[in-house]
Amino acid sequence: MQPVEDASEFLEQVTKAPIPAAELRALEDGWCLHRGFGACCDSAAFHLPGVWTRVRQHPALYRIAALLMGQTALWVDINRCGVLIGSPRQSACRSIQKLPKQGEKEFLHWDLNPFATGRAEGADAEGAAGEADRQLPNGLAGKVCYTRSQFVCVLGSHTWEFHENFQEMYKEFYPDVKPTATKFGLDPKKGDPLGLFDRQRSYEVPPGCVIFWHPKLLHGQTKTPRDAPIEYGCYLGYFPAHSRDEYKEKCGSEELHDRIRSYCDGVAPHLWPSTDKICFYPKRFMNFPKILQGYVDKMPPGHPSIQTRTTGNGQVVPHLVPIIDSDYVPPELSELGRKLLGLDLWDPRDVRDVPAAPAAPPAIGAMRRPVQNARMARLGDAGQEAVHLHVPAAPANVSPVVADCTICMDDTEAARFALMPCGHSGLCSQCVRKVMADARGCPFCRAGVTDSLRLF
Repeated sequence: MQPVEDASEFLEQVTKAPIPAAELRALEDGWCLHRGFGACCDSAAFHLPGVWTRVRQHPALYRIAALLMGQTALWVDINRCGVLIGSPRQSACRSIQKLPKQGEKEFLHWDLNPFATGRAEGADAEGAAGEADRQLPNGLAGKVCYTRSQFVCVLGSHTWEFHENFQEMYKEFYPDVKPTATKFGLDPKKGDPLGLFDRQRSYEVPPGCVIFWHPKLLHGQTKTPRDAPIEYGCYLGYFPAHSRDEYKEKCGSEELHDRIRSYCDGVAPHLWPSTDKICFYPKRFMNFPKILQGYVDKMPPGHPSIQTRTTGNGQVVPHLVPIIDSDYVPPELSELGRKLLGLDLWDPRDVRDVPAAPAAPPAIGAMRRPVQNARMARLGDAGQEAVHLHVPAAPANVSPVVADCTICMDDTEAARFALMPCGHSGLCSQCVRKVMADARGCPFCRAGVTDSLRLF
């Protein structure tokens, strides 16, 4: 079965549920390090052409990020991408995926150190600066879910008030957290005075959706049921378009230079978006070569990733290295994609404040007609700390652009425009101009209209 020639059958096979026991074992053996190391940090997983062209530089996704962050000059994260290669038995090799029965029951964490976070200097919790600190994130974390997935979080855990309260109430249980730590996970065996494990909520993310969350939101995962499909996806995030000082301090390279090197050479950056060092396998295994040897023994003999290294005391121990794609060609980028990577500078006219997304985007069920290009829906009752944007793929023979305008019903031009941020679409150019000038907002849901998108 070939992924391209037999696309429909191939996708049906790799996304079906439940997975027969024999096939599940074959998938687990496809990348045998997955259970100990997590998803593979193969160089090929960072710059897939389809992810750049259809996800990272997608105008609607960028616009949502700009609206949520209140700024337009952004860079997109260079992070791991999911990819299916060959047959289902080979597909585990380079995929960000979670197989049925995998995951931890209790895994709540921050991709930062909650004991090192503090209110911005000079920001008053009761003043406008403090309010801006609490509401507008200086970055977005996210994940595109190719198949049905789960997202777990503790609502309200992204605010400065929560973090200050957490520091005061949990410091006695975590006295050894280093100030330089860039990640932190809650230990279910330790005290939990705020009852965070009981407060966690799990949301099902439909296929073809991307979920964004505030970078200060406490989030996690759940154990995937045996009868669930494989979870495939890729990480997606945004942050202000400038090199961070801590990036160079940790790896010796300017962040922009490293981003461009990574893109041009088709290799992983030096650091994750969290500024942790990217390792092909967890660094802790370098101190336990016998444990690493147990994983190496499960790999096919002669696998090109299997190498050796010499320790400081002259001992030769097993080592694993990523495979470099000698045929790599940098993916083609749009004008927007070049700016989101950092190849082109943002025009000063583009660097402007944009209004934040409304605290309560309309739920999908409240929309009067199917949204052709994008959907936003609240997850829970805590404002903009977690929303997901649905960008459904139209069938190959169906255009997402409708023939007649849903407002004036005129079919003399295609109705190519959608309103933002609510996502209602199917408007012609004349009607979208009228709606933009109308203080009453979207004619479908009456949400405020801050921008429009042209669909193709």
